[in-house]
Amino acid sequence: VRVPTDNSVNYNYKYGWHIDLPTSRESVVTNAKVRGSLVFFNTLIPNSQPCSFGGAGWLMSVKQVNGGPPDTPAFDLNGDYVVDDSDKVTDSSGNTAIAGGHSFSQGIPAESNFLGDHQYTPGSSGQIQHDVINVGESSNTGRLSWRQLEF
Repeated sequence: VRVPTDNSVNYNYKYGWHIDLPTSRESVVTNAKVRGSLVFFNTLIPNSQPCSFGGAGWLMSVKQVNGGPPDTPAFDLNGDYVVDDSDKVTDSSGNTAIAGGHSFSQGIPAESNFLGDHQYTPGSSGQIQHDVINVGESSNTGRLSWRQLEF
């Protein structure tokens, strides 16, 4: 898992925040999606052999305001289909923390889509990874729009 820093941003002097991705050649090549107060995005790490197929990636979730970790766990890291305090992790200093990202198990992640509290991410392996998420507030979107057809 990844635990991003939680630094404040002085928007009087800065135009926003950034994340230094830790793996060589890692990049974000899909659109980010905003759910509640969180930004979800996926990273791509190409295979180290330039002419080889494959690679890896991460599913990330950070706060909109500063790119820091969510205030409460966003991912079901222990696989019990519930996102709660049991999904907290231990950071490199040995402290309890909230993950801002986890590795993707299906190769290179494509753009994720969301339905309620579920994230669906197709991967280069041909499979779709399903993750239970929590955006920290009600994520029931209800009806987004409708169109009345008259004949």
